[in-house]
Amino acid sequence: MKKRNDDIYLPQPPGQPSPAAGVSSRRAAWVLSPFFVLFLLPLIMYVASLPALPLMEPDETRYALIPQHMNLTGDYVTPHLKGVAYLEKPPLAYWATAALFKVFGENAFAARLFAGVCAWGCILLAFNMGAFLYNRRVGIYSAAVLSVCLLPFALGRINILDMPLTFFLCLAIWCGYRFFAPPRREGPPAPAAGRAGSRRDGKAGDGAGAALAPPGEEKPGGAGDRKWRDVFYGACALAFLTKGVIGAIFPPAVLVLWLLWSRRWREIGRLISLRGFLIFALPVGLWLAVVQRANPDFFWFFFIHEHFLRYTTKIHERVEPFWYYLPVLLLGVTPWWAYVVQAWAGLRRGGGSTGATVMTDKAGEKPLSGGAAGGQGRPQGRLFAGAEIRLFVVWVGFILLFFSLSSSKLASYIAPAVLPVAVVMGRIFQRYDASGGDAPAHDDPGSEDPGSGAGDDGTGGGEGAKRGPGWALAPVIVQSLALGGVAFVPLFVAEYRELGPPGGCVLSLAVPLLAAAALLFVPEMIRRRGKSGWFASIYLLFAIYLLSLLLPLSHYLTPGKSSLDVVRAVREHVPPPAPLYQYRMTMYGIDFYTGRQTAIVEDLGELKFGADRISPAERERRFPTEEEFVRAVKAAGRGREGADSAPGTTMSPSGTPGPVPPPPVPQGPGSPPSSPQQTVRPGGEAPTAPAPAATETAAAVKTMTTGAVSFAVTEGKGNLATLQRSFPEARIVWRNSKFYLVALPR
Repeated sequence: MKKRNDDIYLPQPPGQPSPAAGVSSRRAAWVLSPFFVLFLLPLIMYVASLPALPLMEPDETRYALIPQHMNLTGDYVTPHLKGVAYLEKPPLAYWATAALFKVFGENAFAARLFAGVCAWGCILLAFNMGAFLYNRRVGIYSAAVLSVCLLPFALGRINILDMPLTFFLCLAIWCGYRFFAPPRREGPPAPAAGRAGSRRDGKAGDGAGAALAPPGEEKPGGAGDRKWRDVFYGACALAFLTKGVIGAIFPPAVLVLWLLWSRRWREIGRLISLRGFLIFALPVGLWLAVVQRANPDFFWFFFIHEHFLRYTTKIHERVEPFWYYLPVLLLGVTPWWAYVVQAWAGLRRGGGSTGATVMTDKAGEKPLSGGAAGGQGRPQGRLFAGAEIRLFVVWVGFILLFFSLSSSKLASYIAPAVLPVAVVMGRIFQRYDASGGDAPAHDDPGSEDPGSGAGDDGTGGGEGAKRGPGWALAPVIVQSLALGGVAFVPLFVAEYRELGPPGGCVLSLAVPLLAAAALLFVPEMIRRRGKSGWFASIYLLFAIYLLSLLLPLSHYLTPGKSSLDVVRAVREHVPPPAPLYQYRMTMYGIDFYTGRQTAIVEDLGELKFGADRISPAERERRFPTEEEFVRAVKAAGRGREGADSAPGTTMSPSGTPGPVPPPPVPQGPGSPPSSPQQTVRPGGEAPTAPAPAATETAAAVKTMTTGAVSFAVTEGKGNLATLQRSFPEARIVWRNSKFYLVALPR
């Protein structure tokens, strides 16, 4: 069958660009180069800048305290939190963090590094998806979109489980798709190239821009390659060991629904593999068996309480409306949701979604002229083919629906849906960015200049494709104003307004404000002038915006959302032998940074499961009620009085005699205990504890000058008033804008 001439595009040599356009093109090319997008910027955003903030309460310090306990005790089977079993989550992230602690020390960088590396892995996965489905340039754009999305940036920099789970879930789904996806077909283009992957037998083929290969001509790594199925099972196992049952449910559910929609239900059985089951069952089953043996009620708590009841009931009090995740997903892909409206409208007006078939070489990298033999036909005109659209709709839709039906909702749960959205946006932005007036009129995924604006449809859309309607700029304006307004939020919150600008200057607040303004004007100026670099400017400016927020965030979040200020006060004012209580609050960071075992008064929360499984005496010591706490403090005071009456000895709170402390150092009655606000050290770490001899001396001095043998940390004026009713002579020795350190009298 003879193909119509207008179905084949013969690329023409591009015209000579102006010198200014050449400079702009080279700059955009460098910003969107594989080195910058896949290595340099992720290294800065997800590794090098991890210590900019201290560990936040309670999640980050919880997931740091557990691996610290593992390294201390050598028990890597049963996770423990504050000395009691904590079986809500599997141990993979704890194991990884415990190993990183041994290499880098116990600090914020090591605690967050596993999450940061998994975020980097998601960026590389987005590149692989875009490159396989379309071309290398779309892969670069997809990776760039994901790397500066708001939700992945936030989750990839904090020590919680959602980003590792996202990486392993998305890796499993993608490997399952690669197992079923057809390989590239070599040879002349198929007559129905415009309908990629369609088959007359009713089974919808898959693989965007690549026709099914004839029998005997499959490339290695194509459909049916068992390595993809093996990695699928391995990634499911890692996802299960990260956060539980959804690691074994989501990937096969997405793949089965996609196969059913594609009318390939007969192939579902190919996903079943004995070797795959062994790959999954060996690590998962081994851990389940060992932890169940050590904790006889583990299965009930883990599978029933933490999965079934969490999903179907409101026991965790995280109730949100059914539509909760729609705005979360929209805001999670900031800033791209605003610009994708502009790009789509520009493509529709400029005809950027129409196109033809481009003849490329066997690798799909270089365009050929005149339908040269050995070429490969690729339907470049369409933005998307049915195969990947079905995959993306099922991928995003299943995750949205699953968590929307849940009775327990958190914004971070939706993170696995962001990656396919980033690939879709990467495809749209690449086509729109390629429609500039200076663009070469061919698709060249292997070009050295991925930001040059080379089109993949052969249209060379010109400025018309970028012009777009005026209303399409409205979301960009709204978003830029909102991003700029974020810098002023602390000025209207009383708790943060007391702190003042970071470092006593407004420079750190001005940088994100300027970046938000630049996001409105710079890309629009580039677009109107028809130069390449529209997408590159958004990508780079929003990366600057996100990184510039870290300093003011550290300043404003450290006093109220981290334990760092409290830890400094404890090290300065509380002698090591003195009991330290957390009164109606829980800050795991105090234990993590100081090495103390602080008792928690009337605030069990998630520790109840473990606390119910220790002896009553141990529970009273670690998790006392209000009455038990008052009784223990008064008993410690009476023990101190008895020690004071015995010559030559002093008594610890437990009644153990010790050496006589040296004479106290005189202090003025008006000496301030400490400065309420202290500068955050780079890395967000608490200062190193003093030497043991100095500590013992300081401990004796503090005990004798404060007249206290017990101390309590509490949060808020209400809790402070309650504490002072039980101990009228209690004295505040330190405070900041939120927390109080109180010396309890003898």
